[in-house]
Amino acid sequence: MTIENKIKQLRETIKQYNDAYFNEDSPLIDDASYDKLFHELKALEAEHPEFYDPTSPTETLTKTKRSGFSKVQHTLPMLSLDNAFSEADITSYINRLMPFFEASELALNVLIEPKFDGIAVSLSYQQGQLVLGATRGDGQIGEDITNNIKTIKNIPKTIDYNKELTVRGEVVMTKQDFDQLNQNLSALQKKTFANPRNAAAGSLRQINANVTATRPLCFMAYQVEGGPDLPDTQNERMLWLQTMGFKIADKRMICHSVESCLSFYESMLNDREALPYEIDGLVYKANDIIVHQAMGRTSRAPRWAIAHKFPANQTMARVIGIDFQVGRTGVVTPVAKLEPTPLGGVVIQNATLHNFSELARKDVREGDYVWLRRAGDVIPEIVSVVMERRTSDLKKPELPSYCPSCQKTLKVDTLNRFCDAIACPEQVLGRLEHFISKYAFNITGLGKTWLGILYEHKLMLRVSDLFRLNYDALIVLPRMGDKSVKNLLSEIEAAKHISFARFIYAMGIPEVGRVTATKIAEHYPDWHALARADEEALLVIDDVGPQVAKYIYEHTQAPSFKNEISDLMALGVVIVADGQKPTSTRLAGRRFVITGQLKTMSRETAKINLESLGAKVVGQVSAATTDILLGDKPGSKWTKAQALSIKPTNEDELNKWLSELND
Repeated sequence: MTIENKIKQLRETIKQYNDAYFNEDSPLIDDASYDKLFHELKALEAEHPEFYDPTSPTETLTKTKRSGFSKVQHTLPMLSLDNAFSEADITSYINRLMPFFEASELALNVLIEPKFDGIAVSLSYQQGQLVLGATRGDGQIGEDITNNIKTIKNIPKTIDYNKELTVRGEVVMTKQDFDQLNQNLSALQKKTFANPRNAAAGSLRQINANVTATRPLCFMAYQVEGGPDLPDTQNERMLWLQTMGFKIADKRMICHSVESCLSFYESMLNDREALPYEIDGLVYKANDIIVHQAMGRTSRAPRWAIAHKFPANQTMARVIGIDFQVGRTGVVTPVAKLEPTPLGGVVIQNATLHNFSELARKDVREGDYVWLRRAGDVIPEIVSVVMERRTSDLKKPELPSYCPSCQKTLKVDTLNRFCDAIACPEQVLGRLEHFISKYAFNITGLGKTWLGILYEHKLMLRVSDLFRLNYDALIVLPRMGDKSVKNLLSEIEAAKHISFARFIYAMGIPEVGRVTATKIAEHYPDWHALARADEEALLVIDDVGPQVAKYIYEHTQAPSFKNEISDLMALGVVIVADGQKPTSTRLAGRRFVITGQLKTMSRETAKINLESLGAKVVGQVSAATTDILLGDKPGSKWTKAQALSIKPTNEDELNKWLSELND
């Protein structure tokens, strides 16, 4: 294929995807894949200007085709944003800003706000009255959706400003409202939405405004244009809009360097899942309006702003089969087998369907294309089927009657099918795998394969057996050498010191995840106190309802469970108190990352020790990281730290600080 034909093909493909996304509210491709195609086209066009086309999607925005809405000309063009994906992109952006700030004799200052994942709209006010609401459209001409806009409760219908004013923003839907809407639509056997953005767009662009009025939409303002009496900076304009009754982003910051921009990016990336709204990145804007005017814009985007995109947490994948797996509690879970699909920095090949009720509700079939979500560190899950891509030959899966592990007849209730055989091999292995997992005892030297070998040799049948492993028993196993055995035993010994929250989580009580375990550890000082609590007392804890209280009480009172706890304590497991406050300010203001295998303590203990000295411990290396605690066999975090010239700290130095603290 010639370069010219390749460019033409990319243009047509992207236009099709744009039409599905903007006009049908039914995307046919995930954002990350779209961005890759878009930037491939942009790069080819830059290399071959002889094939320039003013109608290319890199030069224009998508024209809307939906009937039922009249067209309206924007007084000011309603532009899109160029995207950034790396530190280098942000450094380049800041370097482009600098000459304009210097020419205006201003210090560099960039306002950073969340990039809400919704539908952009423009509001026009005259003499304090809302007179027009419009979609972006192609940036020049949008759709008149005034009647629909007026149904959104947090949009002011009148404001205390008697001149012409244009307010731009994003119409969004909260995650909680989105989940509830999909449940309601599913109950009515109506089509559900793939994500909150599609739900907001589909709700806002209803021909019948009465339907829009029933949807829980919210407007978040991000730009205002009007008379010369408006403030001179972007941040002050946002605060002014807030006084006019508009909702603006709560989390935003003015930064003065690349390093501070990237530090805020890291912070928002870590907080992303806790926000009530979906955001897919941050928007960086030159704060001074005079710089906006000096830098101008291209045909589709302002030069003074850029969107710094987050890694995708949702993508499209193809289902190649549906399996049934029994977990550590005996519940059989339907799992979709997927074509290998990159998402959130890993390749996903399996996605949970939770239970048989969910399998029926989502109607996932072998051969379907599905929307796949991986928020934070949670298990990948299927959001919904891309019904537009389903073919008529796809059949519903047959449901199992027997345990896929031990072949015992399954019990059936309204939600689940489950195996009640305690000695079921997959259940035992599930309990062991959970016990050594990252947020429990965190034994990195043991994976599922090694657990299977230890189980087959009857060396690990209970979780306490981990601390009974010894050199003589391990050295005779296949592929276990002297060094491997010694490293594993050293890691197990270091893991004996564990926080109370991790210990609770490790014990695998049904429905007690990391958050609930942390809440329990905040409420009870130690295991003995927890074991004395009855169900009524447990209900006082946040995040603990009647069913969870029942599970906790049943487990803490069960003789086998009590014996396991006693064995763990007898084998040297020591629970470290949670939530201890810093006892020193020696490391105040320093941000540590821990990497590699530590010899004298577990990573959890190292984290607690560093925090006791006043440091902050984070999970990823960034420009804001000041120190890295380096153990044996460090990974990519150390490589990145070296590139940023971050000086390492070793265990000996940490132990020295701790000994000085105790002197």
